Amino acid sequence: MQRLLRDAIYQRKLLNWVDIKRNNFFERLEDLLAEPLESLDKEFGRIQRSLRKLKDTIFAFLYDENLPYDNNGAERAMRKTKIKMKVSQGFRFDNGAKAFSILHSVMDTARKNGQSQFNAHRTIAAIE
Repeated sequence: MQRLLRDAIYQRKLLNWVDIKRNNFFERLEDLLAEPLESLDKEFGRIQRSLRKLKDTIFAFLYDENLPYDNNGAERAMRKTKIKMKVSQGFRFDNGAKAFSILHSVMDTARKNGQSQFNAHRTIAAIE
């Protein structure tokens, strides 16, 4: 499975969008999911059943050019919140946590869209 995912990511990174051979990945996935793994270990069987349920979404990044093949963006977005929690031992009040989350979300969205974070902050401050 790891080799299959690595091959898909490799093609997405290096080939032109129209040159990616998408059907080959689904055939290989079907072959992997057809193997009798439950006899080896119950955990393998559980993972295999989960993959069967999600098989239509595993290679979604091969069909949508805007969809990333990793979750690094999501992990980076959460990083600032996690650091804030470690440094200050969490938030004292729920309202403070909500305000921090909203402001951080708006600033991160502005940055990702190439907009000024300062102007986004000014816009929020102007709303009453």
